[in-house]
Amino acid sequence: MIYIKSIEIENFQSHKYSKLDLSENLNVIVGPSDNGKSAIIRALKWCLFNEPKGSEFIRFDSNYCRVTLTLSDGVKIIRERTKTKNSYRLIKDGEELVFEGFGNDIPLEILEAHRIRKIKIDKDNDLCLNLSEQLEGPFLLSQPNSFKSKAIGKIVGLNIIDEAIKDINKDINLIQSDSKVIKDNLSEINKKIDSLSYVNELERHISKKEKILNQLKEKVDLLYKIKKYNETLNQLNIEITEQKKIIKKFKLIENYDLNLLEKKISDFIKLKNTDCNITLINNDIFKQQEIIQKTSNIDVVNLHITKLVELMQKYIVLYQLKEKAIVLNDEIKLNEKIELNTRNVPAINEIVQKIEHILIKYNQIIDKYNKYNACIMSIAKGNVYMEKFEKIDKLSVVINYIEEKVFKFKNILTYGENYNTIKKEIIDLSLDYKRLTGEISNLMNSYKSILKDINVCPVCGSEVDESRIDKILSIIEEE
Repeated sequence: MIYIKSIEIENFQSHKYSKLDLSENLNVIVGPSDNGKSAIIRALKWCLFNEPKGSEFIRFDSNYCRVTLTLSDGVKIIRERTKTKNSYRLIKDGEELVFEGFGNDIPLEILEAHRIRKIKIDKDNDLCLNLSEQLEGPFLLSQPNSFKSKAIGKIVGLNIIDEAIKDINKDINLIQSDSKVIKDNLSEINKKIDSLSYVNELERHISKKEKILNQLKEKVDLLYKIKKYNETLNQLNIEITEQKKIIKKFKLIENYDLNLLEKKISDFIKLKNTDCNITLINNDIFKQQEIIQKTSNIDVVNLHITKLVELMQKYIVLYQLKEKAIVLNDEIKLNEKIELNTRNVPAINEIVQKIEHILIKYNQIIDKYNKYNACIMSIAKGNVYMEKFEKIDKLSVVINYIEEKVFKFKNILTYGENYNTIKKEIIDLSLDYKRLTGEISNLMNSYKSILKDINVCPVCGSEVDESRIDKILSIIEEE
């Protein structure tokens, strides 16, 4: 067992320097009044428990104070204080540890070194079993009965039972309070559920209205599609009409002979060349006439006349050819007109293909048109059916009202779920309450058995019998 072997006090209150060697058993400090007996106890408490606080206990003619405790295992604990410095020093196995800045606490290493601790009785009171103040009465006798009971219970470990009883009572009160709140909430929820008994009927009514709305939506979507198909049909009819006009324009294309057209074009080219030759001959004749006028040589004239006759013959032939060329030119113009009208012949095949495609679409549209007529009949039947709902204009108001009721119904379902959860918690708490009550009963029986075994009152220390033990237990139960 570790004990305090000696204490050295320097500049602490009335002690300039004092050293006391202590016994491993009980130590009592005696002497006249005002000679520093209480200061020794304060110095011990200051070193062991960091009490009192501040620096007022430094001797008036000094600027520091120091208390040194030497333990039986050779460990030294030095507590030192100046106006500006507050420290602990721990010397153990030749090594020194310095602790500063610990505030109102005690370094853990110091506590582990001396192992002297106060017993916490409650939040306002604690008890030191190793030190006793001057003029302090016999142990616990001057304290009230409640404090005695708490102290003895703390010493022998019965405080655990007291704390458990307090915690259990606290839990019981909390459980009872929660149970009351839960029961009130449950009653309120039941009232709300009773007041909303019409919700099931309202839900069926909502389902019916939703079904009607879905049917209306389907009809409206179908009507929209039919209108779209109708617009497409009208557009295709317009395109078909235009294509028919184009086909009508080119209706007589097959009657034309392309070979004949090519032959006439070839004849036209020949006539063009002949016309050019005639123009050249006319220019030569004009030049020869000028020559005849300028010459008087008859031979030359005869020669020129002969040439002129030949040229005239050629001219007659060319003139006839020119007449033919005029006729051919008219035919060529006619052929050019025909060619102009038949210029789009390569596109006719594409047009025909488009027309065939349009005809296919037309047949499809006719089929959809038949379906459209069937849908129109269905819509007419739906309109007859909808006329039965006289208040259909107020449907949005009803829907809003229904949505509000559905929202409330969902809240009620949530309340119901909360009710089930709370009910389960009540059952669990009731089981805990029963379990804790059983534990308390067992603890009380154990406590009673302990009192019977020790046969001593925990308050006054006198002997007790069965009746006094029951009285002590009743007092504990009341607390």
